[in-house]
Amino acid sequence: MGYDSHNNRNPRVFKFQELVDFFHRLSSVKRADNTGFDEFGKASVTERRRIIINEFLDSWKVFYKDNVPFYTILRMILPDRDRGRSYHVKEKSMSVMVAKMTGLSKDSDEYKRLFNGDLFSGQAKHGKLQKIASMMADIISIRQPDVKGAKYTVLEIDGILNQLDQRNSPSQQQQQQNTQSQSTQKFRSSQDQQRLLWEVFSNMNHQELKYMMLIILKSRFNGHSETAILRAWHPQAPEFFSVTSSLEAVCNRLLESVKLSTKELSVQLMQPFAPMLASHPKLSYQKVVESYEKSFDTYTKYLQKIDSNRPLPEFEGFYIEEKLDGERLQIHMSRIEGTSEFEFKFFSRRATDYSSDYGTSNDTGSLAKYFKKVIGEKHLSAIKNLILDGEVLSYDMKRDVVLPLGTLKPTNIETIHNSDTFRPLYVIFDILMINDNLVCNKPLKIRKDLLKNLIKPLHGYIELVDSHDGRTAEDIQHALQEAIESNSEGIVLKDKYKKYEVDARNESWVKVKPEYLQEFGADMDLCIIGKIPQIKTSYVCGLRVGEVDEINGNVYESFCSIANGISSADYEKIESLTAGCWKEYEKEVPPESLLQFALPSKNGPGRVPRFWIDPKDSAVLQIKARDIEYGLYGKRYKVGSTVLSGYMKAIRTDKDWRSSMSLEEFLAWKDRYKTHASKASDKLHTIEAKRARKTANNRKKLKLDEDYLKSVSMDSFLFEDMKFYVLSDYNSRETGRVEIDKIQELIKQNGGQICITEQPDLSKADRFIPLSSRNTHITNSFYKLGYDIISPSWVFDCIDSHRILLLEPRHCFKVSEEVLSSAEKRVDKYGDSFIGLLTNNQYKKLIDNLGQHQVDDSKITIEFQEETEHIDIDDKYPGGLLHDVMVHIVPLEKLLPTEEINSFEFLTNNLDLSLECLKLKYFMDIFEVDKIKRSIKSHGGGFTEDIDTATLIVVPQYLKKYNTDLNQFNEFREAIFEIYENNLQDEIKRIRKEIAKRITLVEGDISGKIPRVVNEKYISNSIEEECLLDAEHKLYQVGMP
Repeated sequence: MGYDSHNNRNPRVFKFQELVDFFHRLSSVKRADNTGFDEFGKASVTERRRIIINEFLDSWKVFYKDNVPFYTILRMILPDRDRGRSYHVKEKSMSVMVAKMTGLSKDSDEYKRLFNGDLFSGQAKHGKLQKIASMMADIISIRQPDVKGAKYTVLEIDGILNQLDQRNSPSQQQQQQNTQSQSTQKFRSSQDQQRLLWEVFSNMNHQELKYMMLIILKSRFNGHSETAILRAWHPQAPEFFSVTSSLEAVCNRLLESVKLSTKELSVQLMQPFAPMLASHPKLSYQKVVESYEKSFDTYTKYLQKIDSNRPLPEFEGFYIEEKLDGERLQIHMSRIEGTSEFEFKFFSRRATDYSSDYGTSNDTGSLAKYFKKVIGEKHLSAIKNLILDGEVLSYDMKRDVVLPLGTLKPTNIETIHNSDTFRPLYVIFDILMINDNLVCNKPLKIRKDLLKNLIKPLHGYIELVDSHDGRTAEDIQHALQEAIESNSEGIVLKDKYKKYEVDARNESWVKVKPEYLQEFGADMDLCIIGKIPQIKTSYVCGLRVGEVDEINGNVYESFCSIANGISSADYEKIESLTAGCWKEYEKEVPPESLLQFALPSKNGPGRVPRFWIDPKDSAVLQIKARDIEYGLYGKRYKVGSTVLSGYMKAIRTDKDWRSSMSLEEFLAWKDRYKTHASKASDKLHTIEAKRARKTANNRKKLKLDEDYLKSVSMDSFLFEDMKFYVLSDYNSRETGRVEIDKIQELIKQNGGQICITEQPDLSKADRFIPLSSRNTHITNSFYKLGYDIISPSWVFDCIDSHRILLLEPRHCFKVSEEVLSSAEKRVDKYGDSFIGLLTNNQYKKLIDNLGQHQVDDSKITIEFQEETEHIDIDDKYPGGLLHDVMVHIVPLEKLLPTEEINSFEFLTNNLDLSLECLKLKYFMDIFEVDKIKRSIKSHGGGFTEDIDTATLIVVPQYLKKYNTDLNQFNEFREAIFEIYENNLQDEIKRIRKEIAKRITLVEGDISGKIPRVVNEKYISNSIEEECLLDAEHKLYQVGMP
């Protein structure tokens, strides 16, 4: 099938409808659907797309090449890559335009669907934009059924897009003069845009409307064919585009007979390139060192080949640099001919142009104007052009500290307006070009020496990255310990003898971050491939198999389900990013060439989501994993293993399926970092008081209707990882009589498993819980085996509360004295829970109990303090949020300036002043610390005075609140606060130093735990979110309030 424009009177007039037909046909290619493509036989998806693209390009060459530039077409095919036009129209503003154009009533179903909040929250993804564009096209086309379309030519559409463009560059004005457009006038206001678009939309059919809107919204609707489209234009086009990010350059430079040189396929001045990236460590550090030594040998052989008489250098090791927590930024400088001035360009890793913020000339912006100082007049006069690579961070001028990345962009705007608080700090770590010489092909050592001679750092403005030499694995260990001690992001290892590789990620650069190696586990960027809706929706994430295949796509294997850490706002954002892209599994099973899930079998129950999604239309989640599960629980996923206690840290809108974790990366990670779960005490993973002994007696087996239970759908993961043996019915005033099979059904609905053996097959994550409310032969036998028998009331209470509750006396049917004692400490003498919520029936029972007691009001306070002091948690109980966390709380006496308070300088005969000191100390120590301790204990946490055994180190901000509450003794207060802050900084430094000393390297692996240093808000926020949050976002920053 060709694109011969046979329906047009003038075959040389390229109608926009023909381009739309090409879009539609290309997007219709499906893996499992060959409908409409029978002429291709059994051709693969790649081959079908290639044929369609080549047919379209051949048609353009025959009919339209002379009067329609391919650049004009390519900008519409790949609108998200068009850096030449900016429409400043987002999906919501276009929806408002359409509503106004059509007079859409706010009470209409169309309006409600169009302005569904899920569609406009979060970053616009291609699937979401397609849904919005289709909805808007529906609304317009249904009101103009007689419009057939095919009115506009491609050149006319190009002219319209130029009018919508909010930029005003000379090149664009020239383009407008050379195209057959309706007008060369620029439209600045939304009213002007609305009038133009309404005229255009009124003459378009449904398909034209949809794709016109996607072009204006800069949707990546042809992203899956980008490489194929570029390569169809020219074999070197994808590579050339990666170093220019310019469709115009690709079209103008790459003609059919042109073959670019290696230099032309390298970095280009004033054009953004894809920077070199550091890889995760895949080898032991000793192996990394050995690879650098081999690289040096290769380098010396190269030198000897050039000049066999030159003396060979000695191995000087490798570079160890601090890993920076900022945003990648490349700087291009070009001298304006005949002047001493320079033009500047600033590009991010994703080719975003930040020049308007950071400066376009020597005297503008928040960074460009300082390059005269850091380069110096002597060197500056000899420089014609320059390209630097580095990282931009946010810098606090008052405190002389680098701030977290999140504060960067707001400070950028403030800096332009002469802020006296924050400013951008640019840290340079590489140079790629100087005076038209591409030094990126030189070894890093030469590039570093060039930077040192060229750049004179200006503290707080423009600096060189801190870099020093390393030669051994021990040097890496020492550097990592220093990074932990200083609370930095980590370190980067760099091969001194390798060139700079554009758009590459290999082991020439290796990044080592402490959180990859410590007890809290590793961060994983995982792509969502499925969804299980329930009370708390779970997202099934998968691992990509093999290297990224832009054309055919990749197979994804299911790996884990994530529900923890996802707030309501996060859920709404994920749903908005994936809107319109979900498919129901039962109605449409995904092809195995796309997604693979573990199906139920004799090897395990498997896990199949209710909905699935193509990874290309999906979102990426950053997951924190505490451990890896290899047992039966891992068999629920296609990968064969999964994560334990996984929770979402962030939605990675800066990543997509191509940059998510692959199966190969996970396997390498798994091999390097061994699981800690096998070292954990069994008591942290099971509810029984002691290990069950084998029994020689054959016992009557309770009935288990397996066929029926298989048909029960799961509505929540409340009892996930728990196996129940239901030993009896249950009867109470609240529930009435509940049969065994009904209890089993409720457990199954809420994610639990049912078994009928006293020796169940348990994975590391499983807990075995026998349930009974009657003294039977089987119940007594279980108790004699050492099991604690729990009342089914605990199951009902957990379901009512939507969370796992701690054991209270009413939940304990037949338990050990130890468990019962712990349970009794969680309620007062009336049966009221200190930590749980009351149901209506429990409240009525409590009122009845109160009527049987005489209450002495004078004793309430004392009793409360005594009882809350002894609130304890049975750490064998499975429900405690902090059940395996040991906490070290930095005591107040280490921070208070005790000697200064007692000195003559501060302590006078003023009795009020002395009392104020005592009051300050008393309230801080008793109320604040006890409050934190109660929160930790009530959720299963333990305490330790030794930081060697701690998994969390909490530094309460004792003075923060009360310092601002005191209205007198200001001079004394400020002096005490200053000393306190200094003591606090010293203590945190001491703690980090102690932690760093404990870390050792064994074959590249870290042995020893790295506890996080947090403030008390980490505890309260984790409890509020009902999961352990990412501790690194709660780090106590030295010098920060």
